[in-house]
Amino acid sequence: MKHWPLILFSLFLGFSCSQSSNRENSMLSKDQMSSIIWDLTRVDEFAATRTSIDSSRYLGPDRIKKYQQVFRMHKTTKAAFDKSYRYYEQRPSEMRAILDSITSRYSRKINNHGNQVPKISAQPL
Repeated sequence: MKHWPLILFSLFLGFSCSQSSNRENSMLSKDQMSSIIWDLTRVDEFAATRTSIDSSRYLGPDRIKKYQQVFRMHKTTKAAFDKSYRYYEQRPSEMRAILDSITSRYSRKINNHGNQVPKISAQPL
């Protein structure tokens, strides 16, 4: 009987660790998040460019379709992305690494285009 508290604590600890490990395994990696955020940003830029050309055009449904296309392209879902985003939001140093990666990618694009902001094509994906 004296060992029950120790056994219960061990079971609780083992269960807690396996839950944490499963949660982290279901998260998108920093590289995946970086690529997805980059592509979502490109969709937003495309939509902003289109509406600046024709302000009467509403791209809400088109933008949502493009977002879904990005998630399919990266073999994930919006729910998995949102869950991972919330996870990284709670870990500022990891989120900073993701955002720094995006900034570096953008800087390389600018340098490859002679210090001009690269144009978004009509078909960003």
